[in-house]
Amino acid sequence: MAASRIKQRFMGQVEFRSARRRILEVVVKFWTIFIASICFCLAGAQSGRNAEVQQQYDRYAKAYVQNDVETMLSILAPEYKLVKEDGKVVDRAEYKKTLLLRRERNERTSAYTVSFRVISFRQGVLTVESREVQKGSDGANHAHVYRDRWRKMNGVWKLLSTRSLSHG
Repeated sequence: MAASRIKQRFMGQVEFRSARRRILEVVVKFWTIFIASICFCLAGAQSGRNAEVQQQYDRYAKAYVQNDVETMLSILAPEYKLVKEDGKVVDRAEYKKTLLLRRERNERTSAYTVSFRVISFRQGVLTVESREVQKGSDGANHAHVYRDRWRKMNGVWKLLSTRSLSHG
């Protein structure tokens, strides 16, 4: 009789451990799938965000080649600031004057491309390092590297600021 009770008690513990193990396996699988889903969604969101910002760079590049000041300004946030390598700050109004003067003088760029890499995304602000290459009227390529900050406003990415890092 005692052996029978011991056996029943032992079997009950084995069944309990087995059930607990199965529950733990299900929980681990659930969280693995859940975390993988979140990572997949975040990667998709980053990819979409980067594509939207690249579209804005492409619009700007095309507008720059065509001296389309209105399109270039539509990409800039109202509070846009450009910080030159020497530290001089150019606000949006002053930058507009520069673009209008460029158009008035009929200054030409035959090609303009921009690529970028993400530095950070915090509190709705995307910080990137961008590299632009312009082919000037002299036929030479001119490369520039900037630190740009973007924010999505009313569903559209707007350039908040540009800091010149190097010209080459």
